[in-house]
Amino acid sequence: KSPLHLGQQGIYGWKFLSLSHPQEFHRRKGYGMDDLEALCSFAGISVECVVQSRLTAETYKPAYALAVHHATKQVVLAVRGSLEAGDLLTDMVACSTPLRDRHTTTIGRVHKGIKHSAENLLLETEDAIAAAMHKWAGYELLLCGHSLGGGVAALLTAIIKAQGRHAWRVSAMTFGCPPVMTRDLARSLEKEVTVCVAGDDWVARLSFSSVQALKDRVMDMAEVSGAAPDVRGPAAVGGGSQPGKESAAVGGRESGAAP
Repeated sequence: KSPLHLGQQGIYGWKFLSLSHPQEFHRRKGYGMDDLEALCSFAGISVECVVQSRLTAETYKPAYALAVHHATKQVVLAVRGSLEAGDLLTDMVACSTPLRDRHTTTIGRVHKGIKHSAENLLLETEDAIAAAMHKWAGYELLLCGHSLGGGVAALLTAIIKAQGRHAWRVSAMTFGCPPVMTRDLARSLEKEVTVCVAGDDWVARLSFSSVQALKDRVMDMAEVSGAAPDVRGPAAVGGGSQPGKESAAVGGRESGAAP
């Protein structure tokens, strides 16, 4: 199977898989009530291929699994999306913060909560990744995830590239990735990061700027109809946005504002 099975669904564990794939769940021997075994069975790899994992989450510490997929010659870091309370708190810290390269030059602005998560994940897995990339020389590092996990994978790619400490070949495949970085930064990662969005998925379009734009449109309509006074202000849901800063999905294909 594709290594993407790890990050798209497998990383969510046996409970999710039993609901999303009930026939496969009951048919497969060993595809039982253990998150790690279910993940490996769903992805078509052995448990021995998992280098390191933490399948529970805390605030700024998403669940993940680091595994080797020999069929595609990739070391895969799969990051889970929002499932626990800590994940939701991470999502809500949605104000922007600078991302700097190794020369401390600001290269863009990013989602603060997801940036903290990506930095913590790199701190927790960097040694294991380096050991795996050394042991399996020539393998590519693939970061993948869904929703919050996709955002972490995208920003982790940006951080690894900005730091320039490793000569890893790194790419990211994300599913329903939320807007996590400014447009110019997103465009600089077009070769490394791929974003898959299903139809009108709102997660891939929800940001401070899109909420502010929606509020402004509603207030404009209300003013025209004479139904409400102008109560526009700088605050958006959960805090203030960065004036003049655009939020964009990775790759620069999707504006942070809803169409």
